[in-house]
Amino acid sequence: MQRYRDLPERQYILFPYEVSGTTVNLVEFRRLAERYPQTAAYLTANRKRLESREKEKSKGSKWYGYIYLKNMVRQGTTKICIPRLVDHLYAAYDVDGRHYLDNVDVGGTAWQSMYQDQGFPYLLGILNSTLLRWYFPFVSAPFRGGWMSANRQFLSQLPIRLIDFAKPADKAMHDEMVRLVDQMLALHRQLAVSGTDREKSGLQLQIAALDRAIDSLVFRLYDISPDEVRSIPSSP
Repeated sequence: MQRYRDLPERQYILFPYEVSGTTVNLVEFRRLAERYPQTAAYLTANRKRLESREKEKSKGSKWYGYIYLKNMVRQGTTKICIPRLVDHLYAAYDVDGRHYLDNVDVGGTAWQSMYQDQGFPYLLGILNSTLLRWYFPFVSAPFRGGWMSANRQFLSQLPIRLIDFAKPADKAMHDEMVRLVDQMLALHRQLAVSGTDREKSGLQLQIAALDRAIDSLVFRLYDISPDEVRSIPSSP
């Protein structure tokens, strides 16, 4: 995954479950066969392989289900995604919750309500800013080759600037961030399907300008002085 860009679709998965609130229930195989006969036929053809998983833990009526149901309720939701190892902090946005993550190479970030109420586009702009990219190495654990861990224990130490929506100036900056991030997401989608080098070059120039505008807004949000801004290295 890359900052601001749509998440790549590596493969499709079979998810024979129904999600209701905080519960996940395996769809009865008879109903599965009625609604999705080709899927049922595929599962049946591979039944022995499925039952043999984890020393035959899957034998029984749930032979076609998952062995470990981890975070299944949260997978199909709108979320911000961050790689487990990064050379600098960055994030992408699963706008419609279509992507299920392996939670090893890339994890979906869960937020407390006080942060989630700020809105994901606002949070995405903060996470992809030069300021937090500069700050992150101070709270993360280093690995070889300049890589850093972006697990929950380190992400939770990031200083997220909360907006007081009762203050007009705060709300104006929040709305400006959302507008800029929406433009950034749209430009990256255009870049992904652009044809000529000239088109790509023009879009990249617009993206660079938006990055500068977002950084300038973040510096204002965090009340960073011009002298302090000059001491922060530019984003890679």
